[in-house]
Amino acid sequence: MNWPKQTINRTTLWYGAARRANTRRDIVVALASTAVLLAVLVTSASHSRMVDGTAQDRRQQSDIYASMLLAAGQNPGQRLPTPGLVNRLAANGQQVPGAGLEDVSRNNSKNLWSHCIMDSIVTPPQLIGPTEISPVVLPDTDYDYSKYNPAADVFWDDSFSAQISGSGGVKCNTSFANLAVIGLRKRLVWWRPYAPTPGMHAVLGTRSWQISSEANPMNGDAYTKSPTLLLHGPPNRWFGNIVYIDGHAELEADSRGESTFTCGNAPVQVELMHFAEWGNDGVGCFPSSGPGAGPGTPNGATSGDTWLGIFPNNVTATAMIPAFDMLLP
Repeated sequence: MNWPKQTINRTTLWYGAARRANTRRDIVVALASTAVLLAVLVTSASHSRMVDGTAQDRRQQSDIYASMLLAAGQNPGQRLPTPGLVNRLAANGQQVPGAGLEDVSRNNSKNLWSHCIMDSIVTPPQLIGPTEISPVVLPDTDYDYSKYNPAADVFWDDSFSAQISGSGGVKCNTSFANLAVIGLRKRLVWWRPYAPTPGMHAVLGTRSWQISSEANPMNGDAYTKSPTLLLHGPPNRWFGNIVYIDGHAELEADSRGESTFTCGNAPVQVELMHFAEWGNDGVGCFPSSGPGAGPGTPNGATSGDTWLGIFPNNVTATAMIPAFDMLLP
């Protein structure tokens, strides 16, 4: 059978090839546009999760402080939870609950939060921030409430940890920094305020990088490689939630916020809330307004300025040492 010959002109071939080329280009453009759109959506979703997590973190810390204030209402002198006033020194050689003097060596972060858990002021999950990224920071899922035995001088589970540095493979069971319960700041701030000066002091907050210089606090790897820069906000600047003595909370930057202080005769200035500023004239630092205004002590650790941190180990009446996250590579 003879089929009729088909004639295909060059114009038809050219348009067919052009249409196929245009189709391929359209597909490539569509795929590229889809990729860009997905990237924008993922970035937007990631940003939204961070913003939501930061807001939740702020509410969480505010709730913790509100519970601490309720507990303070039941304590003599309206004191916020103070481990050294629970597990006291011996009285006449005997450990009698409530009878001895305060054991200041117990006023570290480890004992503070373990005491708060045992007294149902907070729960272990509450102490872990929703934006937490450190593999070292985990909730104390096996907190042992049966350890409570005042007759044996045991008031909380001593296995609770605040070793934020992760040294020795030990985990940290809290994300948050607390006001150093020591010295003038403890005497003037660590109590349930009747009519506080708004923002005079911070009492809880996001932990920070290790600050070693008041003049240049964001210097070197201690700042740029700190995991705390990844908790809130952009990765190249520290942002953190801070809860103030009057109960309100704010997202602050660079460890500075509403707290002010003065050292000796120096002018009033906005302070680094995660650093114990020292006085240059041997007088020490103290709040610039409110009932705490007045001379402090020569020791920066026992002065009256705001000093937030995670303090994992036993302390003395004049010394307290914070710990910090391991730096990123």
